[in-house]
Parts: sequence; C-alpha cells; structure tokens
Amino acid sequence: MNESSTLQNKGRFGTIALIVGIAGLALSAAGYVFDAGRFFFSWHVAFAYWVTLASLRTMWMLWGRLSCARWRTVVPRVSEAMSTT
Repeated sequence: MNESSTLQNKGRFGTIALIVGIAGLALSAAGYVFDAGRFFFSWHVAFAYWVTLASLRTMWMLWGRLSCARWRTVVPRVSEAMSTT
C-alpha cells in the first residue's frame, strides 16, 4: 500500500465524519425545535454518561499509577485515550 492511498483514505474518512456530524447537529436542532424539554433531558443524560465514563477511566488509570501495579502495564493507553475524550 502506497502512502498516497493512505492519505486519501484519511481525507475520505474526515469528509464522512464531517457529514455525519452535520447531520447529527441538524437532527439535534430539529429535536430542540419540536420538543425542547425532551431534547435537554436526553442531552444531559448523554453528557452525564460520557463524563462519568471518562472520570472513572481516569480514576482507574491514576489508581494503577499510584499503586505501581504491574497489571496496569496492559491497559494504560486505552485508559489514557478514553480519559481525554
């Protein structure tokens, strides 16, 4: 596989991600217009879910570092990546 095809695939993925993001934003705006109460409730539930997930992964990562655990060497990158979302 040559380097130019890899770069083209990344550009195509970015374009698809942009289209999906704009569609999601449009659907969110439509949800706000039709039922603002339900929109805000679902937004807060989703926000709480993702913040809780990131916080727990961060605590798990810190606990492993503070205890100098050997098992921690298996999963640090996943924990660090999830805590940055």
